[in-house]
Amino acid sequence: MGTDVQKTLNRQRLEWLDVAKGITIWLMIIGHMPNYIPAVLREVIYSFHIPFFFMASGYCFKPEKYGLYDFIKQRVRKLLIPYIAFSLACVLMRVVLLPEKADSLRTGMKQIFVDGAGGDIEWFFLALFWTELIAFLISRLNDRKKILAAALCIVLLGVAMSEVNMVLPLKLSSSCTALAFFCIGWYMRKNSNVKMRILYFVFVWALCFLAMYGSTGETWELVNNECSNIMLGFGSAAAGSILLMKAAFCICKTKFKIFISFFSFVGRKSLWIYPLSSSVPHLAMDVLRSRGVEILHESVSIKMMIYLLSWAGILGLAKIMDTNRLTHGR
Repeated sequence: MGTDVQKTLNRQRLEWLDVAKGITIWLMIIGHMPNYIPAVLREVIYSFHIPFFFMASGYCFKPEKYGLYDFIKQRVRKLLIPYIAFSLACVLMRVVLLPEKADSLRTGMKQIFVDGAGGDIEWFFLALFWTELIAFLISRLNDRKKILAAALCIVLLGVAMSEVNMVLPLKLSSSCTALAFFCIGWYMRKNSNVKMRILYFVFVWALCFLAMYGSTGETWELVNNECSNIMLGFGSAAAGSILLMKAAFCICKTKFKIFISFFSFVGRKSLWIYPLSSSVPHLAMDVLRSRGVEILHESVSIKMMIYLLSWAGILGLAKIMDTNRLTHGR
């Protein structure tokens, strides 16, 4: 029965997009270890990894399937509830395991319900919720030119806020800017016959990234709606995301079945592997430091082992839950 359910689920999903998500999750994990990797590699990853997830969500966007009430209900279940649950869990675990940080609960509540930052990196759930809601509302204009004009105005508003360092609560400013990537993905899905020449996007990404990194040494910080150069940032993020999609599509036509199966699995579980991949190892490191484990201050290998054990545990838990779900036919 579980095999039949798996086959049905696979038919409902785009395997190449799951593979692309899985690869990006691992790139994100590497990017969140800035002390252990070269700075330029971290900026390469940051140039497109979060914009990719907005673009991938846009590619799966089908507003015609829902009314407003049903759409909001589904997005609350898929995005807002995980945002609050993961954020609260992260904050409460810190309060329990790190009692010396007396203000962590108050600060954490502010980060979750005012700033929209979540407990660690959960802000993406909230930003994606607003982005999808905005996209859904403008899709109801039912005219391509009006939809394009409305989306462009909102994106320009996000860009303007970035330029003047204006940050709205609950990640609304980040959502306005991210709408650009979401709409690119949406357009790609509605116009799937558009040819994507891989060398063209390699060239565009490399040109934009090198120009931006060479001049400032930094790329995107979409969490705070910051970019050292907005135009070059959009170019590198869009080209890098499309390049990753194209690469994943090509990979899925090869015979690397183990590689494809692994990254496809990570991609299917990305919406909850994403927050745990950062919060679990960071919490483990903070707890050990608070207990006086001095070796952590000197040994990179010990730190890496903690990260690897944390990720192995997260993937093992994901596999167990996936197996149980398939076994029970849900």
